[in-house]
Amino acid sequence: MHKSSLLTLFAIATQEDLEIDQLDVKTAFLNGDLEEEIYMHAPDGFPTNKPGHVWKLQKSIYGLKQAARMWYKKLKDSLDDLGYQRTASDHAVFVRRTGEFNCIAFHVDDILILARDVAAKTRMKKEIAGRFETQDLGKVHWFCGLQIMCDRTSRTITISQERYFTTILERFGLENAHPVLTPMAVNLQLDRLESATVDSQLYQSMLGSLMYAAICTRPDISFAVNTLAQHASALGEPHMHVLKRVFHYIAGTKEYKLVFNGKTQTPFLIGYVDADWAGDANTRRSISGYVFLLGGTPVSWAAKKQQSVSLSSTESEYMASSLATREAVYLRQFLI
Repeated sequence: MHKSSLLTLFAIATQEDLEIDQLDVKTAFLNGDLEEEIYMHAPDGFPTNKPGHVWKLQKSIYGLKQAARMWYKKLKDSLDDLGYQRTASDHAVFVRRTGEFNCIAFHVDDILILARDVAAKTRMKKEIAGRFETQDLGKVHWFCGLQIMCDRTSRTITISQERYFTTILERFGLENAHPVLTPMAVNLQLDRLESATVDSQLYQSMLGSLMYAAICTRPDISFAVNTLAQHASALGEPHMHVLKRVFHYIAGTKEYKLVFNGKTQTPFLIGYVDADWAGDANTRRSISGYVFLLGGTPVSWAAKKQQSVSLSSTESEYMASSLATREAVYLRQFLI
C-alpha cells in the first residue's frame, strides 16, 4: 500500500468517525495457488524413500519469485467474492459500499479494517477469518513501522516515528547530538565529486534510514534528503557533515507527529507546489516540490530534481505543476 493511501485513509477515518482494527494473516504466502508446474528438491535431512526424486509443489511457498503475486491474487479474488471493489489509484485498498462504508487495506500480510461501527467491523473480521487463518490484533497501534494512536472520542489519529528516530540515533552514535533548528543551511550548494573520499557505506546507511522517515511522516526533511541522495556514490567530508546536521535536527524534533483531527479540520484536499530555477549548481536543473493536505494535515509530499534543464523560471514552474497534477489525480481518484 502506498504511503499516501495510508495517510489518506487515516484522514478519512477521522472525518467519518470510523473504527480501525488490524488483522495479521498467518503464513500468508502459503495461501497462494500456483499457476505453473514447479518442482523442488527435498530439504536436507528430510527422510525420503526415493533418493534423487523431486517434489511437485501444490501451493505457493516462501522463497518463490511468484509467491507475493499469487498471495495478492488469492486475496483479491476473495475480496471480490465478498463484494469489495479495488480502488483505481491503489490496488491494495478495497472498498465495499452496500448501505454502509467498509474498507480493507493491506501491506503484505497486515490488514487494516475500517468500518462505521463495532458490529460492521466484527462482520468484516469474520468474513476474512472464514477465508484465511488470521490473528486479531485489535485496535491498530503499529502498522508498517509507524506508531498509530487513535482517540475516537476526540476523533484524532496521531502518527509518530519517535521510537524509530531514537533507534537510528543510537545506531549511528548520535543519541546525544546537539539539536539544531533547521535540517539544512539556506542556499547550500554541495559540490559533485568524481569518487568518494569518506566511508560511502556509512553515508548510504545513514541516508537510507532518513529516507524512510522523509517518506512516511517528515515532509520537513524531504528536500534535505533529496539533495543528499544525489551524492550517495561520490561524497566527501562536507556531504557527511550536512548529513549529520539532519540527524542533529531529528534529535531535537523526534517527537514531531502527524495529527489528523476530524472535529477541527475541514475535509478539503489542498495542494501547494513550487520550484526554484536552475537551483542545482552542478546540473543547472530545477527542484520541484509539492505537498497535499487533507483536512489540514499532509498526506502526500515530495522534492524532486526535474528531468531536464528549464529554459526559464516559468517553464520550471510548469514542470513542477505537471508533477503535482499527477499526484493530485491519484489522490482525487482515491477519494472518489
